[in-house]
Amino acid sequence: MSTVAVINTNDDVVDMLRTILEHEGVDSVPGHVIDFKRGKADFDEFVERHNPKAIIYDIAPPYRENWEFFQALSQSEAGKNRRWVLTTTNKKLVTQAAGKDIGAYEISEKPYDLNEIVQAVKRLLVD
Repeated sequence: MSTVAVINTNDDVVDMLRTILEHEGVDSVPGHVIDFKRGKADFDEFVERHNPKAIIYDIAPPYRENWEFFQALSQSEAGKNRRWVLTTTNKKLVTQAAGKDIGAYEISEKPYDLNEIVQAVKRLLVD
Protein backbone atom coordinates (compact mmCIF):
# COMPACT_ATOMS: atom_id res chain seq x y z
CA MET A 1 0.00 0.00 0.00
CA SER A 2 1.17 3.53 -0.72
CA THR A 3 1.96 5.90 2.12
CA VAL A 4 1.03 9.58 2.26
CA ALA A 5 2.88 12.07 4.45
CA VAL A 6 0.71 14.69 6.15
CA ILE A 7 2.88 17.70 6.98
CA ASN A 8 1.24 20.65 8.72
CA THR A 9 1.81 23.09 11.58
CA ASN A 10 -1.37 22.14 13.41
CA ASP A 11 -1.66 18.80 15.25
CA ASP A 12 -5.46 18.81 14.97
CA VAL A 13 -5.30 19.20 11.19
CA VAL A 14 -2.66 16.46 10.92
CA ASP A 15 -4.85 14.13 12.98
CA MET A 16 -7.98 15.04 11.03
CA LEU A 17 -6.34 14.42 7.64
CA ARG A 18 -4.74 11.18 8.80
CA THR A 19 -8.06 9.92 10.16
CA ILE A 20 -9.95 10.55 6.93
CA LEU A 21 -7.15 9.11 4.79
CA GLU A 22 -6.99 5.97 6.90
CA HIS A 23 -10.80 5.70 6.72
CA GLU A 24 -10.34 5.68 2.94
CA GLY A 25 -7.72 2.92 3.19
CA VAL A 26 -4.65 5.12 2.76
CA ASP A 27 -1.72 4.75 5.16
CA SER A 28 -0.28 8.03 6.40
CA VAL A 29 2.59 9.36 8.48
CA PRO A 30 2.66 12.70 10.32
CA GLY A 31 5.21 15.47 9.96
CA HIS A 32 5.38 19.00 11.33
CA VAL A 33 6.61 21.93 9.27
CA ILE A 34 8.13 23.65 12.29
CA ASP A 35 10.23 20.58 13.12
CA PHE A 36 11.75 20.65 9.64
CA LYS A 37 12.27 24.42 9.74
CA ARG A 38 13.98 24.34 13.15
CA GLY A 39 16.10 21.32 12.34
CA LYS A 40 14.40 19.07 14.92
CA ALA A 41 13.62 16.67 12.09
CA ASP A 42 15.45 16.14 8.81
CA PHE A 43 13.15 16.25 5.78
CA ASP A 44 15.41 14.07 3.61
CA GLU A 45 15.63 11.43 6.34
CA PHE A 46 11.86 11.58 6.90
CA VAL A 47 11.17 11.01 3.20
CA GLU A 48 13.77 8.26 2.92
CA ARG A 49 12.39 6.44 5.98
CA HIS A 50 8.71 6.64 5.01
CA ASN A 51 8.97 6.84 1.20
CA PRO A 52 5.60 8.58 0.76
CA LYS A 53 4.11 8.41 -2.71
CA ALA A 54 2.38 11.74 -2.02
CA ILE A 55 2.81 14.54 0.51
CA ILE A 56 0.03 16.77 1.81
CA TYR A 57 1.87 19.93 2.80
CA ASP A 58 0.49 23.09 4.40
CA ILE A 59 1.67 26.61 3.51
CA ALA A 60 1.01 28.56 6.73
CA PRO A 61 1.59 32.19 7.70
CA PRO A 62 3.92 33.94 7.18
CA TYR A 63 3.03 32.89 3.65
CA ARG A 64 6.01 34.22 1.69
CA GLU A 65 8.52 32.72 4.13
CA ASN A 66 6.73 29.38 4.22
CA TRP A 67 6.25 29.33 0.45
CA GLU A 68 10.01 29.77 0.08
CA PHE A 69 10.63 27.00 2.61
CA PHE A 70 8.25 24.71 0.71
CA GLN A 71 10.09 25.55 -2.52
CA ALA A 72 13.39 24.51 -0.92
CA LEU A 73 11.90 21.21 0.30
CA SER A 74 10.15 20.42 -2.97
CA GLN A 75 13.32 21.09 -4.97
CA SER A 76 15.58 19.16 -2.61
CA GLU A 77 16.90 15.75 -3.57
CA ALA A 78 14.26 14.06 -1.40
CA GLY A 79 11.39 16.28 -2.49
CA LYS A 80 11.86 16.83 -6.19
CA ASN A 81 10.37 13.52 -7.33
CA ARG A 82 7.46 13.54 -4.90
CA ARG A 83 3.83 14.30 -5.64
CA TRP A 84 2.47 17.18 -3.58
CA VAL A 85 -1.00 18.27 -2.48
CA LEU A 86 -0.82 21.75 -0.98
CA THR A 87 -3.13 23.19 1.65
CA THR A 88 -3.32 26.61 3.27
CA THR A 89 -5.53 28.77 5.42
CA ASN A 90 -5.48 31.61 2.89
CA LYS A 91 -5.27 30.69 -0.79
CA LYS A 92 -5.27 34.33 -1.93
CA LEU A 93 -2.19 35.23 0.13
CA VAL A 94 -0.35 32.06 -0.88
CA THR A 95 -1.10 32.84 -4.52
CA GLN A 96 0.38 36.32 -4.01
CA ALA A 97 3.46 34.89 -2.28
CA ALA A 98 3.97 32.33 -5.06
CA GLY A 99 3.22 34.79 -7.83
CA LYS A 100 0.75 32.33 -9.34
CA ASP A 101 -2.13 30.04 -8.45
CA ILE A 102 -0.52 26.88 -7.10
CA GLY A 103 -3.78 24.97 -6.76
CA ALA A 104 -3.68 24.84 -2.97
CA TYR A 105 -6.74 23.60 -1.10
CA GLU A 106 -7.96 26.09 1.45
CA ILE A 107 -8.57 24.80 4.97
CA SER A 108 -9.90 27.87 6.71
CA GLU A 109 -13.42 27.32 7.98
CA LYS A 110 -15.16 24.35 9.52
CA PRO A 111 -16.47 22.14 8.18
CA TYR A 112 -13.54 21.62 5.84
CA ASP A 113 -14.17 20.06 2.46
CA LEU A 114 -11.76 17.21 3.05
CA ASN A 115 -13.23 15.13 0.24
CA GLU A 116 -11.45 17.33 -2.35
CA ILE A 117 -8.10 16.77 -0.64
CA VAL A 118 -8.67 13.02 -0.34
CA GLN A 119 -9.69 12.78 -3.99
CA ALA A 120 -6.57 14.74 -5.04
CA VAL A 121 -4.40 12.34 -3.04
CA LYS A 122 -6.14 9.29 -4.51
CA ARG A 123 -5.56 10.62 -8.05
CA LEU A 124 -1.84 10.91 -7.29
CA LEU A 125 -1.68 7.41 -5.86
CA VAL A 126 -3.07 5.77 -9.01
CA ASP A 127 -0.86 7.63 -11.47
